[in-house]
Amino acid sequence: MHKTLFSISSIIFSIGFLIWSVGQAIAFPQGPNISLGANPIVSFNCDSSGYTVPATNDYVITDFIGVYGGPSIYLNGVSVMYLSTSGNFGLTTGWKVPAGTIITCAGGNVHLSGYLVHP
Repeated sequence: MHKTLFSISSIIFSIGFLIWSVGQAIAFPQGPNISLGANPIVSFNCDSSGYTVPATNDYVITDFIGVYGGPSIYLNGVSVMYLSTSGNFGLTTGWKVPAGTIITCAGGNVHLSGYLVHP
């Protein structure tokens, strides 16, 4: 009789411990976590005047929209990318540009889109 009671109490204890040990499920958002306000998206037509990334944030380029004429993209005056094909392009993970960088383009037309993040 005592073996049966011990077995049943062991099973009840095991089930109780299993239920207690299962933690709370917390869903984290997929992709980047942005905390710079309602709309930290920055989109601009890239030309010789360009865009200066704020000194307090990095900029992640996600899309090249309306690529025509084979533009070259420059960061602080240094050519880093040449887009030889026309069309619209999206980057899966984005291209991080450091804070304070000046983004300019020459030799064609392209519209850049992305978002600001904390460095």
